[in-house]
Amino acid sequence: MILTSYSEDTMETYKGVILIQSMSGVNEPEANAILQHLKTTMGYPEVKSVNCGKRFVIELDAESEESARSNVENMAKKLFANLTYQTYEVTVTKKALWQRLSRATISP
Repeated sequence: MILTSYSEDTMETYKGVILIQSMSGVNEPEANAILQHLKTTMGYPEVKSVNCGKRFVIELDAESEESARSNVENMAKKLFANLTYQTYEVTVTKKALWQRLSRATISP
């Protein structure tokens, strides 16, 4: 375990989002059931594939966006994704920015 000094004076809050999906060619029973339902029951024969995933949102303090991204990448690799059959995608945004963006999209 790596311990680093933590000082709120030099930290900013970031939002990290990790999107986990199965690699291409991995059999996903849930995705197969959804695909079948879309094509046969709901009338969407044009749908070619479905990939189910998971989304994790993490709020963390870091000295910089690069540091926050590095921490979230490490979390994705070590805890959230099974790299044998899953891929992951990470995005990191400053808290002040994502709060403004969420208000802008929710406003009437």
